[in-house]
Amino acid sequence: MAFLFVGISQNITLPKANVKGGMPIMEALSKRQSLRNFDESKNLSNQQLSDLLWAANGINRPESGRKTAPSAVNW
Repeated sequence: MAFLFVGISQNITLPKANVKGGMPIMEALSKRQSLRNFDESKNLSNQQLSDLLWAANGINRPESGRKTAPSAVNW
């Protein structure tokens, strides 16, 4: 199933990512699973979206510019 959004362009301001708390990493890894069905009636809050985007590519060490996810040659 594909979705096409035409003519929708909106900037939103996301809250700062919540990087404290949550479950321990080993527990999160042990519970990790892939789902192939998604409930389209559920939406992410702006906070959840901010946390997810930070986890995917956030800068966690501002003094050095280092990110949470590795990239080619740290670029």
